[in-house]
Amino acid sequence: GIDPTFSEGLRAGRDMRRSPEGETATETGARTAVALADIAAAHTDQVVAVVSHGVALRQGIAAFLGWGWDQSPSLLRVGGSQRMP
Repeated sequence: GIDPTFSEGLRAGRDMRRSPEGETATETGARTAVALADIAAAHTDQVVAVVSHGVALRQGIAAFLGWGWDQSPSLLRVGGSQRMP
């Protein structure tokens, strides 16, 4: 089952697994960053859209940029100034 403290733990700065068999935020970010790099390499000089869920994209973008997993909450919502939960 899903750990009911997962979202709260991430907001508190803990790198957690969503479930016993799931990935940590760092592991999710590393896997997603590889996919983002592959997409970028395959589409040089093109605009593409990448769709996923919040944790994977925040962590993946942070890892792609060389940020630590704990810096991903500083990414802003598209078109707004509100921090993502």
